[in-house]
Amino acid sequence: MPRRNRILHQIAILLFVLLSPAALASLANNSVSNTETSEAKPLFQQKQRHFKLEAHTAKYTARFKKGVNLKGSGVRQLKALGNDRWLYRFDVDSLPVDIRESVQFLWQDNSVRPIEYQYSRDGFFIRKKTRSIRFDGENNRAEGKNSGDSWKINIPSNSLDRLSYQVQLLVDIALERSPMQYQVVHKGRLEDSQFQIIREETLQTKIGTEQSVVVEKVRSPEKQRKTLLWFSKSNPLILLRMYQQEKDGEEYEITIQSIEK
Repeated sequence: MPRRNRILHQIAILLFVLLSPAALASLANNSVSNTETSEAKPLFQQKQRHFKLEAHTAKYTARFKKGVNLKGSGVRQLKALGNDRWLYRFDVDSLPVDIRESVQFLWQDNSVRPIEYQYSRDGFFIRKKTRSIRFDGENNRAEGKNSGDSWKINIPSNSLDRLSYQVQLLVDIALERSPMQYQVVHKGRLEDSQFQIIREETLQTKIGTEQSVVVEKVRSPEKQRKTLLWFSKSNPLILLRMYQQEKDGEEYEITIQSIEK
């Protein structure tokens, strides 16, 4: 592959790592300046017992630093389909790569029950990839395809995919549940993802000043990957910002630009 093609390929992959919700499965912790940290206190004035999902569309800009600077955009949308069915999607549009990721799920007793997950990635000098999962909650089974290769596995009743677990994470933060640990179905296997709240911060954003909850993924120190997620306290389903630093010093960041309800 010519050198220019290799560079574009690497840029596309890095943008995917930054913007795709699938990348959230590799989160860790990092300190960020110009924010105000508050003392330990209850996350919300009144602890919720029942969480109400609210349809919304959030738009983001992204950047990463790896010798060259690259910018892109992304959209997250939560949409009601009726009869307790919801659609959650994440789309990325950029010059080197386009990504489409979505999940339909049932909302029952403050819990996400995935039904069908879809993922596709395509772009310049990028081999097209597709993934899909269908969940059979009654029989605790999941089956899917990974770029044409089929698989079937037995799963726990609370299993999620790489997109629906993010909705459950945000709900659990709002309900102050712990531990925040999830069994995620991916490429015909189960992955364990565990998160913890580390602090609260005041964050200046394009949608105004937001009180945020900062979350990290629990992982071993030798991984040397650091990432922070800022979630809104006033809008518990909204990701405000994500910052990630890789082992080799590369940096990635997405920040919210607008929110529509």
